[in-house]
Amino acid sequence: MKKVIDYIHSLRLKLEEYGDWLERYNRNLPNAFNMIFNDLTLTLELLDYYYRLWSSLNISAFSAKDVERMRKENWKRVMQITKWAFIDTLSSLEFSLKKMLETINPKVLSVIKERRRNKPIYLRSIIKELHREGYVNDEAYNGWITLIEIRNCVVHNNAIPESNRTLYLDDLKIVFTRGQMLTAKLDFFVKLIDYAIKNYKRLVEALIED
Repeated sequence: MKKVIDYIHSLRLKLEEYGDWLERYNRNLPNAFNMIFNDLTLTLELLDYYYRLWSSLNISAFSAKDVERMRKENWKRVMQITKWAFIDTLSSLEFSLKKMLETINPKVLSVIKERRRNKPIYLRSIIKELHREGYVNDEAYNGWITLIEIRNCVVHNNAIPESNRTLYLDDLKIVFTRGQMLTAKLDFFVKLIDYAIKNYKRLVEALIED
């Protein structure tokens, strides 16, 4: 758990830097970096609480079976807390991107609205159009779609895939097995958040430099 806590701390430092960078450019633009920074602050507080609680226990007072049970419970807590953070991250990015396009590239947003025929506009629709317009390259596009697929599986299907697939984000391999709950290492959702932040930073740079 300590490595996950340190990882999140490093992400908050990065988000603080990116948030300041965007504010210097235009403080009136929606700042997803600041939003995610705040979310990860709460995430860090929760994880730190459980880490201190676990560290304070006298493990020798418990049987091996009880220790193993507590380890599994702790794993579930970490995964649940970081899963919430991942979902919130994509939500913040989706909201901020829509609002940003209203200001700096309303043409793209108008095209999306026409394609959607006034249906709700979601992150996938925005990324597809930005890919068509050249703001998102093929590698980044595939990464966004992977993030969205994982988010949808977690939110809408209790992290249980409906098909067998293997997805990749850089060196991270994600295996979907139909009917089986998604399992991963303790830092899985934090790595997804890290990737999403990097991808979003590159996208914002492309939009404001156009």
